[in-house]
Amino acid sequence: MKALGEAATDLPWACPSAASLAALAPSRSDLFDSLRHDPGAVLLVLRDASAEGSFELSADGYRRGLTFALRHLGDGHVDWNLPGPKQLLDRCRRQAWLAAELAERVGGISKQQAWAGGLLAPLGWIAAALRDPHELELDLLRCGNAAESSHWQRDRWGLDHASIARRLARSWRLPSWLTTIVGHLGLPVGIAESLGADAKLFRTVQTACLLAQREGFGLGLAVGESLEDALRSLGLDAEEASRFSRSAAAGTIGAPAWESPNANSCLAELLKWKLDQLDDDRTALVARLHDDIDGMHVALERLSSEEQERLHTMKLAALAELAAGAGHEINNPLAVISGQAQYVLRQLESVEEQLIEDPDASDAFAPFQRRMAQALQKIVGQAHRIHHLLTDLMQFARPGLPRLQRLSLAKLLSEITMAVNTFAMERKVRLAPLDVPTSLHVQADPNQLRTAFTNLLKNAIEAAPQEGLAAIKVRTLENGGVEFAIEDNGVGLSDEAKRHLFDPFYCGRPAGRGRGLGLPAAWRLIRQHGGDVWLDDSATGVTRFVATLPSYEVLEPIDAIPPRPRHPELV
Repeated sequence: MKALGEAATDLPWACPSAASLAALAPSRSDLFDSLRHDPGAVLLVLRDASAEGSFELSADGYRRGLTFALRHLGDGHVDWNLPGPKQLLDRCRRQAWLAAELAERVGGISKQQAWAGGLLAPLGWIAAALRDPHELELDLLRCGNAAESSHWQRDRWGLDHASIARRLARSWRLPSWLTTIVGHLGLPVGIAESLGADAKLFRTVQTACLLAQREGFGLGLAVGESLEDALRSLGLDAEEASRFSRSAAAGTIGAPAWESPNANSCLAELLKWKLDQLDDDRTALVARLHDDIDGMHVALERLSSEEQERLHTMKLAALAELAAGAGHEINNPLAVISGQAQYVLRQLESVEEQLIEDPDASDAFAPFQRRMAQALQKIVGQAHRIHHLLTDLMQFARPGLPRLQRLSLAKLLSEITMAVNTFAMERKVRLAPLDVPTSLHVQADPNQLRTAFTNLLKNAIEAAPQEGLAAIKVRTLENGGVEFAIEDNGVGLSDEAKRHLFDPFYCGRPAGRGRGLGLPAAWRLIRQHGGDVWLDDSATGVTRFVATLPSYEVLEPIDAIPPRPRHPELV
């Protein structure tokens, strides 16, 4: 046969009173006030509460509580009107009242949690009452100091109060803040806090138990602090403590009388009815949720269709923009080629007629040859223009894979500035001197990088005014990359132009911005290298495009800067 303490740890629960079970209802704001005097009811609510430290029941928590109560309706209950259990319940309620009043006086603590902590701190005693209510009155007479209580409890019960409480707290799935109170009240606050206790709440319940013990209403619970230290830590003096103790008895007046759940034959039917009502509500809720999901699904399909249509429209608009720009750019050289070819044909016909009339008209052929040479040069030039245009377009659309090699940035950028210098002189734009460390190298495709930075630098030259300035600057970044700033002191870009910066053949650019493939090609090639290009809108006095490459090698360290934030519209 098991000892009382071991048998107590096998309890499935502490059954609430009939009144408490009948009072259980969802969404009641006064639920705690209705149940707070009943240890079993408080335990039932706390194990299924919607949140840690809460006394509110969600619909699922309410269902679990009612189902559990119905399943164990005949288990774990005792007649709390018997002398021993009644005396124990009175002492539990006094501790609960003291803890709640102390919580209000101290502040920053939930009165409901403090009440529950004081009420259930003697959980081992409550379990003993459930197992052996008739011997409890004699056991209560033995309540002395904690050491004496623990000794006789182990002798008679097999386990002391704290050991029973710890086992029950785990098997009954009590919340962590309550588990530390009922199972570790004998520890100092600092150690209990490391186990999950709320320090102020834990100390408040300890103080309530010590005050009840001093007034002769305690249960010999082990408490990890002296009363003086506990009061001092809560900012209370001895006079206030005595006032709390004297009024503790009044705080338990009006507690409802105990009524066994087995005495009410209708209670089981009432619990079943409430569960059925919950099922009906849940069915209705599920139906509403299904309706909501159906509505959202229809809305999602409509939005998806609209989005597809919007994307299709945008693609057509982009294609139209590309076709218009490409058509304009390609038609111009084709018109020149066509005109020059017709001119050559007419001149050939004229020469043929002259030679028929005068076979010795060789002197007339020399000026004809000069005119033909000029026309043919224009044809060849325009054909080359078309070739370059289509090459740039194909490079933007399908650039080849970069053939990486170790490049000196100083050398590469020097070659680029020399290549565009004639173009800058024609436009009367000054190029700022380069200042790139010779120790700075990157892994990149030299042809693709040359094309990208040539396009960016020519874009800056085209945007600069006469006698203006264009520059390319290089800095290393703290995140292991290189930043290139390509600047000009032109008038800048309109908001519309900013939105179409990297659109091929965008036609809304200011005059002099080129045929619209330089920036898109540069963007595509640098992105292929793992970098990026964007317009730095934070620059003042200049138009600045920023390009980055992700990795570099510095043979001699140079000052590094953090990466600049990108313009939000271009991220």
